[in-house]
Parts: sequence; C-alpha cells; structure tokens
Amino acid sequence: MIVVGDEGTRRGLQRTMQSLRHQTLVARMEILVVDCSAPGTPPLRGSDHPSVRTIKLPRDGTTMAEARAAGVRAARAPLVGFLDEHSMALAGWAEALVEAHHGPHAAVGGEIYNMSSAAGFADPIYLMGHGFWVPPAQKGEVDLLPSHDTCYKRDVLIGYGDQLGELLMAEPVLMWKLRADGHRLLLDPAVKSMHGYTVNPLTLVAFYAWNRCLGFARAKVFEWAWWRRLLHVVLAPLIPGWRVLRLFAYLIRRHPVRLPTFLVGWPIILLAQSSAALGEAMGVLLGKGNVETLFTQSHLRGLRWKAERPAQPASREASRA
Repeated sequence: MIVVGDEGTRRGLQRTMQSLRHQTLVARMEILVVDCSAPGTPPLRGSDHPSVRTIKLPRDGTTMAEARAAGVRAARAPLVGFLDEHSMALAGWAEALVEAHHGPHAAVGGEIYNMSSAAGFADPIYLMGHGFWVPPAQKGEVDLLPSHDTCYKRDVLIGYGDQLGELLMAEPVLMWKLRADGHRLLLDPAVKSMHGYTVNPLTLVAFYAWNRCLGFARAKVFEWAWWRRLLHVVLAPLIPGWRVLRLFAYLIRRHPVRLPTFLVGWPIILLAQSSAALGEAMGVLLGKGNVETLFTQSHLRGLRWKAERPAQPASREASRA
C-alpha cells in the first residue's frame, strides 16, 4: 500500500510503483494506492496497471494514519505491506514476504538499504533510523521492525477496529501493541527494500512531529499513569545520548564496517535524536497538538515548518461576487 499526496511530492513514486510492478508475483498482488491529493490532480502514472487499485480520500482532514487505516480496511489481500514515496521494493520482496507469512508471525520486515547513500548527511540519518535493520541482517524474532517498510497479516490489523488509526499514528506503537497482545514479529533478510532520506533543517521538524505522535499514542494506548508520564519527561534529556550509545554498541557488535560513518556523523544523529526526544516528551506531557497534521503534510505536501490550515470553503458573500 502507498499513500500519495500532492503532485509535487510524487517524483519518487514512479520508482516505487515500478519496483512493485516488476515483482514476479505482481499478477497475484494488489497494489493499493490511497490518494489524498487535491481535486483535479492527475492520476498517478502506472495506476492503470491491472494490479493497481486506487481509493480516493479527501486531501484536507485526512492524516497518514487515517489513510493507512482506510487502506487496510479496503484491501482485498490477506497481507498488507506499507511503502512510502521514498521507498522501493527490491527483487524478490513480495515472494519473500509471502513465504515468511506462512509462519505464525503477525508482521514481517527485512533489510533496509540506503537509497540516498553519500548524499549529504543521509548516511548517518540512515543509521539512526534503520541501523538495526541494515544488511546483513540476522533472521529471527524481534521486538521491533522498520516503520513504513513492514508487512502485516490483514486480519490481525482489522481486529483492532477503530483503534487501528491510533496505532498507525506511529508504527512502533502498533508493533509494541502486537507484542503485548501475544503476537510475534519476524525479521527476514530475504525481504529487501530501500529507503530514501531528505536531510535538511526541516527534517528535524519532521522528526519532532512524528515522535510527538509516538509519545502521545504510546502513553494513551498503554494507559500510562501520570507518574510514568512525568518520569519520561524528566528523563527525556538523557534519551538522545542513550540512543546514540546504544546504536554505537550495536554497530561495534554487528556491523563494525559501519563505524566510520557513525563516527563522522554522530553529532548529526545526536541532534536528530534530540529533536525526536523533545517531540516524544511533548507528546507524553501535552498530547499531539497539530503535529499529526504536520507529519502528514511532510509526507504528502513536502517538508514545512508548521502545519498548514485546511482550505476553508468560500463564504456566501464571496461566492456571490
């Protein structure tokens, strides 16, 4: 499933769609495009393929989480995998997911490759976002899989009913909920996809927005008591350093070849983690505010500093003029 937005953010989608249309199982696949663009936006190129189905949702007022939840409910296939405009599936991706889902796991994810390698600070941000799933990955059950690049059994997701949109607000919350409910997650290196990164000052705003959604959803879904919320906020300044050290230790143990990239880019990782930790703390303490809209716009309208207001209908006086 791919959620698409305004025409100006669709450049990478041609690559994403092509990667899906060239899967060997494409004749058995449903490529579901959830279109949240403005009225009059031309159809996505390649959407006339027999395996592609498009559902249209309103541009204003539809969040990424709501769009994904609507896509899950509309999907006809027993497996639902998410990809973004800046992602693409590699050869054998679909076959590997189908094979892996023959097992009892509710969700399957795989190796994530860096589509933006050597572009600015994309490499350290790649390690920050997907460092625990860089190749070569080790097959086995895990506590967390890569967000926006994971495939789920549809009936498990449908079982969450109206709560699904809330769980999809920040995908780690969904995965923690699955684990808490007794489901299992599988990391399978045969499942391979690429993820691209845009790194500039606005990226920090996107990190803040997504992590504020995560903090809000995590505290709400797991019904954190007031003291736990307060403890998380108090400890928030320590989280960026702890996450950087944890990634460093993991790379030493599993991927020492990645250490030069980490050592050069750790200040950028620390800065990005600081933005993320601030957002998460604000979500835990104050709720999501309007950042779910801001995060949605970062994906479907392009990166920006603050959330735009939904378009207002013309007044009667203006319409009479």
